[in-house]
Amino acid sequence: MLLKYLLVLLMAFAVPTAEAFSFKESWESFKTYINTSWTWQKTAVVTGLAGITAAVLLYLKGRKENASQNGKGSLPDSPAGSSDGQEAGPSNQARSEIDSIVREAMKNAIPALRKFNLIPNKGMSEQQATVAEVLGQINRHFYRRGYMPINLDAYRNRLKGYVFFEGGLKGTWDGLRATRTELSQDERKMLAGDYKIHLMPVLPQGLPDYYRFVALVAKTIQGNDQLRAYVNNYKFDMDPLAPEKPGALVHPLAVIYVGGGKSRAQVVLNELYGALKGVKGSGKKPRFNAKVNDLIWIAQGNSDDKLLYLDNNLHWDPSFVYYNNSFPSDDGSYDHRLKHPETGAFIEDEVCALSEPVAASSNQ
Repeated sequence: MLLKYLLVLLMAFAVPTAEAFSFKESWESFKTYINTSWTWQKTAVVTGLAGITAAVLLYLKGRKENASQNGKGSLPDSPAGSSDGQEAGPSNQARSEIDSIVREAMKNAIPALRKFNLIPNKGMSEQQATVAEVLGQINRHFYRRGYMPINLDAYRNRLKGYVFFEGGLKGTWDGLRATRTELSQDERKMLAGDYKIHLMPVLPQGLPDYYRFVALVAKTIQGNDQLRAYVNNYKFDMDPLAPEKPGALVHPLAVIYVGGGKSRAQVVLNELYGALKGVKGSGKKPRFNAKVNDLIWIAQGNSDDKLLYLDNNLHWDPSFVYYNNSFPSDDGSYDHRLKHPETGAFIEDEVCALSEPVAASSNQ
C-alpha cells in the first residue's frame, strides 16, 4: 500500500514532464522549453521528493507508534494463570505459535496508512482502527473461507463497536427476533435453535493479552471442522480496554453465535471450555446470562428484545436467560438449558425454572 501511494506521487509530476518533452520537435524548441519551464519542473521535482520523504517518515512513525502501543518485538510472556483452579490451557508449543501469529498481525497493522485514508476508519479512533486491523490479520491466518470483517464504515453503528467474522453455518438465523407477541411454532423452533456464548477475559497485559485471546478463540473455531459448521459468526470488541462507566451495561469482549439447536451449542461450549481453560475470566456478568465460569457465559436470544417483555414475559424463562417451554427444542424437549462441560449440571441462573412443557399462547 505504501508503494502504491509513492507511485501516485511520482506520477503526479512525472507524467506532465514526459508529455512536455514528447511535444518538442527540435533542439531549439527543447532549449526554449528548458529556459521557460525549468523553474516549474524543479518545483515539481522538489514537491514530489518532499511528498515521498513525508510518506516515508509517516510510515516509520506509524510503525514506531504501533510497536509502542502493541508491544511488537517484546511481546510479554503469555500468562499461565488458571481460571477456577484449572490448569492452564494452551501448551508451550501452542502458546509460541499464537505469539508468532500475534507478532505478525501487529507488524502488519500500519497506522500511518490511515493518515492517507487508505484504510477506512470513519468514526473510529486511531486505537480502535488499529485493534480492528490486528483482529482482521489474526483471523485471516486461520480462515479457510476467506477474510472478512464486515465493512466497518457502513456497519459501525449497527455493530456497536464490534468486528464480525464468519463461521461456517449459513441460513439459520436469518434476522428473526422475538420482538413480536405472535410467533408461529416454526418460528419458535428456529429462535430456540440459536445460542450465544459470551466471553469475559481478564487482560492484565492489555492488548497483547487480548490479541492472544482472540487468536486462541479463532484457532479453536476455525481449526475444528465441526465447530465451524455449528458457528454462524463471532465478534470481538474493537475497544477492549475502554474504561468502565458507572452504571453502564457490561458488554462482552467476544460473542460466539451458534445455530442449529441445543446439541450443537453444547458441542461448541464443550470445545471452547477446554481450549480456554488457561484464560482467566473477570467474573463480570453480561445481562440476562447464565454463568459457566468466570470467563464463559451463555444465553439465548437478544437482550434488547428481552427488555420489551420485562413486565409481560411471554417468551422467556423467569431469569430471561433461555426461551420458555412453549418453544420446542431440537431434541424434542422443551428444555433449552445447556450442561456444564465438567459437572454435567444444568447451567442456569438462580431464578431459572424450566420443567414440564406449558401450553403455548394462542398466538402461535
